[in-house]
Amino acid sequence: MVSNIDYNAFLAANNIKALLPADVGKDYEECAREWYHLMFNEEDFGLLVAVPNIRWYSICRCHLVADDASTAHEHMHALIHFVNGSTHLGFKKKLQRAGKRVSPKTTFKKIICLDHAVGVLRYICCKDGQKPSRRDGDGLVGTPHVHYSRRVYNNNWLHGRGGQCPKIRDGISECVALGVKDVGIYTAVTELHQKEKCLCDRGDAGIKKRLEANRQRREFYKTEKGISIRKMYKEKQLKKQNLIREIAEIGLNKKAELYREKIITLLELL
Repeated sequence: MVSNIDYNAFLAANNIKALLPADVGKDYEECAREWYHLMFNEEDFGLLVAVPNIRWYSICRCHLVADDASTAHEHMHALIHFVNGSTHLGFKKKLQRAGKRVSPKTTFKKIICLDHAVGVLRYICCKDGQKPSRRDGDGLVGTPHVHYSRRVYNNNWLHGRGGQCPKIRDGISECVALGVKDVGIYTAVTELHQKEKCLCDRGDAGIKKRLEANRQRREFYKTEKGISIRKMYKEKQLKKQNLIREIAEIGLNKKAELYREKIITLLELL
């Protein structure tokens, strides 16, 4: 884990700071390609900041927090844009030629629309990340994620999950809208996309697509093959839960929440 002092110094040395939300609107309209919600491990930070053609708009650190307040799985979130003709694919190829690679858990989630970018800015402003009710890849209920060291344009936007989220998002969207040429092409200043056609999580087309995918998934798991797969996953999850419980009883005296990733990694090597 990097100390806050080292982290702050690293940001300052690489001139990474929260940019004007209006710049997000202006830059996105000039070029809507190669925008990403970047989720990355801290050890990849050096590789990423070495790329001269990545523009960083907002950034935060994030980690898991256990019942005893201990933390693990340090990672980061950022809204970025590859500029000057640079691309995510080009970045990966350059790493390959240099014999380097980023962590398998470092993810570039493509930004679908300007409203989506607003959502990422709001997400970074929020203290709460992944909800504890969400299940991890191992099928177990995930540990809460907490955002900290958040670099946002307006510190008044910093908040915890709850009733403030929609209001904060609207405020960010209004600031982003200051950078666009014609707000009239969007649904509203708080809906910076064409809601009826957009495939993002808040777009009508995206919501319809997601509902249809969920319907097809439910129908599949009613079939003989789906029932078999569900049973297999359930058995694997039960084995993992039992193993984690045994390891916890041997030496950790906890639920081994923050060691789950290491345990799963070892299981995959068997």
